[in-house]
Amino acid sequence: MRAPEVSFLIAAYDAAATIEAAIGSALAQQGVSVEVIVVDDCSRDDTARRVAALAAGDPRVVLLAQAENAGPAAARNRALAAARGDWVAILDADDLMAPERSRRLIELARQTDSEMVADNALRFLDEEPAVAWPLLPRREPDHCFMVDLAAYLGRNAMTGGDANLGYLKPLFSRHFLEAHRIAYDERLRIGEDFNIVLKALAVWGRFTITSEPLYRYRMLARSLSRSLAPADLEALIAANEAALAGRIEEPRVRAAAAAYRRSAEDLMAFTAFRGAIRQRDWLPATRRAADPRLWLTLRRMLANARERARAERAARRAVAGSA
Repeated sequence: MRAPEVSFLIAAYDAAATIEAAIGSALAQQGVSVEVIVVDDCSRDDTARRVAALAAGDPRVVLLAQAENAGPAAARNRALAAARGDWVAILDADDLMAPERSRRLIELARQTDSEMVADNALRFLDEEPAVAWPLLPRREPDHCFMVDLAAYLGRNAMTGGDANLGYLKPLFSRHFLEAHRIAYDERLRIGEDFNIVLKALAVWGRFTITSEPLYRYRMLARSLSRSLAPADLEALIAANEAALAGRIEEPRVRAAAAAYRRSAEDLMAFTAFRGAIRQRDWLPATRRAADPRLWLTLRRMLANARERARAERAARRAVAGSA
């Protein structure tokens, strides 16, 4: 069978409600040949059965099953190992894409000689799909920009708000990833997409982004209150520092890495403070409250929450105005 141009990698866990729509949006890509590799990470619902039914009717769909739940990074690595496309793309099991997305991003990669390309993400509410707003600010017309290692670190501060580049879902040159032996760090439970981009940039991969929102990011109610465990943040910091080891002596990279680490440490302190308050553990909460950086972080988090609420209200007004 001829190799496809794009391999979509989907790590699926309890995704029965959305997996068919996600796969359908990948199969509906226009102007490119595709395959969709779904790795079921020991789902407790009928995710695997639904994917198997799609695979039985379309040879472009491949279902792989994990022997044990090992997290999204391990699932994506298994899909990556099976991929045959010139380009590989991560698609979350609850997200969607515009039909022209792959073709436009591949064209952008060729025009800019890039090994990674990404588009803006259009967020939409699961319960109200018409209420949608872009992750990154848009200009008219849409514009493209390149991001190097230092800039990528600078655009991903842990307490910097929602417009972080680490939320984007790039297309990667599979041959570039293989040549540099780049894969997901399976120790990570958060930030695995950010980390793999960091690895690619650290070996001089070129990354171009367009502000056009062709990826559809579903805002699920259950994901809005996700808590971060300090151990997960510590693992992410360690993995990122390992990825940067070969470039850390460059002044711009060193400064950006230090600022990123400070933001991660601020988030860890905030998470620990919030946990102590919730558990009514007043002594450690009081000790943490004495750190002025905690209150700077708290102000940033509140400002981020207000900005998210403002964007959602604007999207709701736009829907109401067009009704």
